Amino acid sequence: MKEGEIINENEIVLPVPCSHVVAAGVGGKENKIMIREVDMYQCVCDGCGKSHVDDFNGYVAWSDETMAAEAAYESGWTNIEGKDYCPDCYVYDEELDEYTPKKKL
Repeated sequence: MKEGEIINENEIVLPVPCSHVVAAGVGGKENKIMIREVDMYQCVCDGCGKSHVDDFNGYVAWSDETMAAEAAYESGWTNIEGKDYCPDCYVYDEELDEYTPKKKL
């Protein structure tokens, strides 16, 4: 989903880099574009700081923490000792038989 993309004749969703998204739609008595800020949730990698984006469905944020985490885990993210990691930031350690965060260079 690209910034400013029109979803349908009544909705536009604008991703905003932080903990919320801005949603816009047509409404009111005069059919003016209405914009409001809403609180949403993203899963953020503790390794690199990247936010999970569901490219297939076009989601950049979810309505609650659990849904944000579950969507990330379904996309190959993992949780190690209470921290979330994207696929670029963890490896499988055969010696320990578990996933471990990659060491930062």
